[in-house]
Amino acid sequence: MVHLSSDSGTNFPYFYAPVGLQCTIVAVGVKDSTLFTSFVPVTIGSNQTVNFTLHATTTDIFKSHLLELN
Repeated sequence: MVHLSSDSGTNFPYFYAPVGLQCTIVAVGVKDSTLFTSFVPVTIGSNQTVNFTLHATTTDIFKSHLLELN
């Protein structure tokens, strides 16, 4: 898990991911007591940009998706 900080409100740069690594980017947010998540499978490339869309979900569904990554 890596905590990212925004550089402009919409960009979250991270310069240490090994190129060629297959992974799933999991984005999590909470607004007005509603959980939002996004799971995006990627292969890390150099200077790569990954776009994701957060979707409202439940804690149980989120946990289920996390277990699928195991």
